[in-house]
Amino acid sequence: MTGTAETGTAADTGSGETCPDNLFSLLVATSQQLTVRYPKKGGAFERVAQLAEETGEVAEQINIWAGTGLKRQKHGEFDPRNLAMELADVMRVAVGIALEFGIVNSLGDQIRARHAQVTEEVDGS
Repeated sequence: MTGTAETGTAADTGSGETCPDNLFSLLVATSQQLTVRYPKKGGAFERVAQLAEETGEVAEQINIWAGTGLKRQKHGEFDPRNLAMELADVMRVAVGIALEFGIVNSLGDQIRARHAQVTEEVDGS
């Protein structure tokens, strides 16, 4: 099942899960609300630092999953919900950077263009 923003249906992710079509809109709205509530005085540089921090937290979850080092001993068993939470944070911060530069529409255009390119490559091979 392939959904569209106009229909309000969910898009098939190919992994057996569905993703709400308004996911990007939710990310933008959440980032906008957080920017109002917690203004970033450092602007883009502060957001990039936050992106690096959140990406590190994704890496930590992957380390727990892989059982490398002492991560699993220290943090317990891998919980995919924690990984999802950290990935959501990375996506939210990335959208916040797009908001900072006023390029949210361009970001959406790039996501759609890349999706079309990948779809064409996969369907054409």
